[in-house]
Amino acid sequence: MGEWSAYGGRIRAVDGTAGAGADGSASVGGDGAGGAASIGGAGADGATSAAGSGAPVASAGAAADVAAPGSVGPDGRICEDGSRSHPDLSAPRWTLPGSTDGPVAPVTLEELRAIDLFDDLDDEELGRFLAVAKVREAPKGERLAEPDGVPIGVQLLLRGSAQSYRLEGDRTEPVGRQRAPTWMGAIAVLSDAPVGVRMVAEEPCRIAMIHGEKFRKLAFAFPAVHRRVMQQVAPVMSRITAMEQDRERLASLGTMAAGLAHELNNPAAAAQSTAAQLADTLEVITGAFGAFVESGVEREQAAQLVALQREVAAAAEGRTALDGLDAADAEDELQDVLEDLGVPEPWVLAEELASAGVDAEWVGRLAELAGPAATGPALKWVAATLSARGLVAELQESTRRMSSLVGSVKSYAYLDRGDLVEVDLHEGLETTLAVLAHKLKGKGIAVVRDYDRSLPKLTIHGSEMNQVWTNLLHNAIQALVEHHAAQKAAGTAAAPAVPERGPTGRPVTPTSGLRAAFAAAAATAEAGGIIGTITIRTRREESCAVVEITDDGPGIPPDVRDRIFDAFFTTKEVGEGTGLGLATVRRIVADRHGGSLAVDTTVEPPTGTTFTVRLALPHGD
Repeated sequence: MGEWSAYGGRIRAVDGTAGAGADGSASVGGDGAGGAASIGGAGADGATSAAGSGAPVASAGAAADVAAPGSVGPDGRICEDGSRSHPDLSAPRWTLPGSTDGPVAPVTLEELRAIDLFDDLDDEELGRFLAVAKVREAPKGERLAEPDGVPIGVQLLLRGSAQSYRLEGDRTEPVGRQRAPTWMGAIAVLSDAPVGVRMVAEEPCRIAMIHGEKFRKLAFAFPAVHRRVMQQVAPVMSRITAMEQDRERLASLGTMAAGLAHELNNPAAAAQSTAAQLADTLEVITGAFGAFVESGVEREQAAQLVALQREVAAAAEGRTALDGLDAADAEDELQDVLEDLGVPEPWVLAEELASAGVDAEWVGRLAELAGPAATGPALKWVAATLSARGLVAELQESTRRMSSLVGSVKSYAYLDRGDLVEVDLHEGLETTLAVLAHKLKGKGIAVVRDYDRSLPKLTIHGSEMNQVWTNLLHNAIQALVEHHAAQKAAGTAAAPAVPERGPTGRPVTPTSGLRAAFAAAAATAEAGGIIGTITIRTRREESCAVVEITDDGPGIPPDVRDRIFDAFFTTKEVGEGTGLGLATVRRIVADRHGGSLAVDTTVEPPTGTTFTVRLALPHGD
């Protein structure tokens, strides 16, 4: 069914017509040229239109209450079943060109003169535009344009303001604001293309409209107007591209942040747990000193106890994993000894002491030295000091891992170095792998490195090249997990079958979301399976350093292969990609570094894709 659009978005008639009818037929959103009544305009014979004064009149030949199936009713809606077509009271009410009794005051020459689009026209020339401009009031909150609608006319914002939004799935993102006096939709009208954004009235607006066909004729008749429209094409496209590139950079930053958060979580949680245990251990050590004083341990006895503690600590440092197996057998014997001495909770102390190599003979020496009153506290003190050493080692390892991750991120982003840096390509590849570790770990993806370490350092934009490695590796990871999910859904996960593909070239799966695909990969990895391999190879080729990133995924289908480097082209689901990943990669490699980017892919077994980056080596290498 056709749909009335308050912004003038194209109303689709069953015969494909939209705009002015040159032969006198009914016109949707324009002015009938041959005398027939029009929808949203006026007939040349002066007949009142349905969207003009608001009086519902039928188009030529439609005098009956019941419209013919497939015809356009007086409210601009298509009648599909022959039922009565009622006027759409929500349709905007226009004051038509030349009318003085419309719902709003007619547009004036002075109002059009304020719009810069017409700066180069004299009054007579501007009068040609005024003669075809209809005008209306738009309330606050009304949608003036939709991203996928081709406007039927150029909107002239005479009063008020409108906000532009970019739609990304269910999300809307403000991208610009139009303030009167200005013009909207001329580029789309001249190019017969969608507006690309949703425009919403921020306040009550007064809007004039010139039908697209009439505007095109006038714009070509007055080159100054056409030139002003064309002069805005490059800035508009530049702003759109800049916004999308920012989104791509933010997506890379989000990938890095997600990876960092995921990787930091484990050592941070371990450090927190260790710190809590260490605090409890220090409480035990402090309490033992108090018990020594209360039990009357003399200075000489204390010195001998310290010597025993140091003896055990030294023995513990030299123990190996095999010694730990022997300790499990000695633990029961040691627990019996502690119970005989009346030590509280002997099973707790026995485990810690046995793991350090303590035997019954050593416990006997300590008990004889400390006496009955201090034996328990002395054993707790020794066990606590042993535990503290282990906890400190764990804390050091956790903080070392966190420091290493932060270092990887700094290296990835080159935060402490300038824009241009002299680096080993392998450093960037390795730090990128560290940042993407959360997507690789536990997903059954094998990473094979085949590096030519003799390659010299290159002077590059370090953070930008890391964005290249991130995009290429991320695409390879995603290709493998989605391919695996498609095979698993088809019951062929163990076989190299090529999955069914949708019109965009992506594998068709009952659970096509990335999260479900990664979950399927994790399940396979947990069972000991491998879903695919990514190979990173570096080599020298004449005067170039070559980096190849290969995956044995499904390959890129031929119908999309020629478009993968086009800006805004994506095979990902809505909300999962901007379509600038590979376009950004090519821009960074070719434009920023004077290199080249090539792809070699096949969808026939053995399937796979290789992206090859070539960068010039320094002179003399």
